[in-house]
Amino acid sequence: MKKKYLVLVDGLFALLGSAINFFGPILILAMGIGAYKDTFRYFIALNIWNVFIFLVAIASKYLLRDEKRIKKWILYLFLIAGSILFLASILAVCENIPFLEGLVNGLLGKMFTDSQLFAAYFYSQWVAGGLLVICGIAFLLSLKNFKEKD
Repeated sequence: MKKKYLVLVDGLFALLGSAINFFGPILILAMGIGAYKDTFRYFIALNIWNVFIFLVAIASKYLLRDEKRIKKWILYLFLIAGSILFLASILAVCENIPFLEGLVNGLLGKMFTDSQLFAAYFYSQWVAGGLLVICGIAFLLSLKNFKEKD
């Protein structure tokens, strides 16, 4: 019964995460264009959410690893989406810390300009949001495999 609730929670987190990761960057960009003073706070909040989704994906992969009633590709896709969000958050935060900015620019600066790094961060949010929609629907559809006795 506990695993059924875990699958339900994973599905709801994935669907909520997809909405946040799709609309969050758009709202942050709009606030940045409007010079809203709390833009950076919301940017940090989105990054904290991304790390949280990554940790939930790792926990789900660990706790549901032996579960036969859920397809393995759902767990892997959830972990891939969480990894994309985590990597984007780490790179975005490192870009904003002065002594780490040189490291990020040294690693990625030859491939991307600053505006391309900014765009890549937001595109990664949308890609992960799309993957989270698929995961959320798949998690919720897999609930039919759980019987009331389990």
